[in-house]
This record gives sequence, structure tokens and C-alpha cells, in this order.
Amino acid sequence: MSEALEGRPATPGRRIRRVALVAAALALVGELGHQLLERFGQALAHHLFHVVFAGGAAVVFVAFVVDDVRRHGWPSFTWRTGGTAPRP
Repeated sequence: MSEALEGRPATPGRRIRRVALVAAALALVGELGHQLLERFGQALAHHLFHVVFAGGAAVVFVAFVVDDVRRHGWPSFTWRTGGTAPRP
């Protein structure tokens, strides 16, 4: 159940802990599956696992980027990229 529905305000500490717990659980389950495929000699499935795991990580990363942009807006850069900087 989400924290908003439970009546508790979402704090950065709670969110970080929740993300860390989910990441740890995914890593543990992923490594277990990885080891099982390797031990059973399923080479194709083993390599497919790597592709799927990397793809899943990319999807999670994009989800975090989308969430950050929604919360804070598009990033802005304070430095100039052109050659217009004054010379000392």
C-alpha cells in the first residue's frame, strides 16, 4: 500500500530505503537465477538472462529519470558549450 494512502507523508529517507530494499531483492533473485542457469548448463538461457537483466535495469533507470523530471523539471546547464568564454 502506498504511503499516501496510509496517511504517512513520503520522506526521502523512506523512499531511499524502499528503493534500496527492492534493488537488493532484485539483485538476490537475479543472482539466484543466474547461478541456477549456470549450474544446469543452460548456456543459451544463461546468456538470455544477462540480456533480460540488463534490459530490466535500463527500464528501471528510465523510470527513475522520468520520475525525477516530473518532480524537478528538465535539467538545466549553467556552463556554456560554445567557444564564447572570455580569455584571461
